[in-house]
Amino acid sequence: MDEPKIRVLVGKPGLDGHDRGAKVVAAALRDAGMEVIYTGLHQTPERIVAMLQAPDNRTYIVHVNDRLFDGSIKAITVDAVVFSQDVNDPLSLVKQREVRKSLRAIQEGK
Repeated sequence: MDEPKIRVLVGKPGLDGHDRGAKVVAAALRDAGMEVIYTGLHQTPERIVAMLQAPDNRTYIVHVNDRLFDGSIKAITVDAVVFSQDVNDPLSLVKQREVRKSLRAIQEGK
């Protein structure tokens, strides 16, 4: 049985454009057989990644453009994750809708 590839997110927050180190790390991880997702330049930490807890208590780390269930993540802000959800009703004129899920801070010790 093949083991799933390790998936690594490499982000370079900030506006300075100095991303050579992030690209070198991403290339080394990819060469080691990992799946690497590079978020690109000029990202805020909030836009790079968010950690979501599903109702089944599983935790997911997501980033912009991830496909998730029946849609994709369009934006991550300090207080919310914005999804574009596919509408599967053939009678609906709307094919996608925007869904905003509030984020709450992780409390230490809980």
